Amino acid sequence: MKIFAQRWYVSLIIIPFIINLFTNTISWSIIKHNSILTYLILSLVINVILIGEFVVYFRNQKNFSSSWQNDSAIIIKLLGILNLKDNEEVLKSTNHSNNFDYNYFQDLKNFIFQANKLENNISNKHLRSKLDNLKVALDIYLNFIAKNMASNVNNDCQTLSVGRELKSVNYELYQQRIKELDDSADYAYKRLEEFIHYLKQKNII
Repeated sequence: MKIFAQRWYVSLIIIPFIINLFTNTISWSIIKHNSILTYLILSLVINVILIGEFVVYFRNQKNFSSSWQNDSAIIIKLLGILNLKDNEEVLKSTNHSNNFDYNYFQDLKNFIFQANKLENNISNKHLRSKLDNLKVALDIYLNFIAKNMASNVNNDCQTLSVGRELKSVNYELYQQRIKELDDSADYAYKRLEEFIHYLKQKNII
């Protein structure tokens, strides 16, 4: 109704006609003797306008559907890069006082890289905003990992951990870094939950 009221023809055609009708600008005698012609013309104008509105509406709906399918395809691709099934649980339950698989770190990096490349191709601003919130949260988390965790290779298996030597040299600083990592991971997980909830609401996943 609000959109209809904002249309140009409401102010230029329909409202002036009603005002004229009730302020006698249009003579009652003219209306009386030419009522059929008057209403036929008005009905014709309104019908032409409504037909045009429906054409534009269905065209916009078709374009919206096509854009939404494109947006959904991009999101599905990004979730595949994120390796959601495995990494969602890791992000939720990771204890940063323990080692964890380096591939997890790489998945998150790849996700952010691809999200930066593809997000401008997403036409829906709400979906793009949700993706951006997740991307920023993960980027903060990865920066903490890069600054506070070291890579270790053992039997061809690469892992990440907060330096053990720090634990023995400065236990208070070690605990502080663990807390920063845990807090940033928790924040990123909450943004991921919001993102997944939105995708399920919109039947993307």
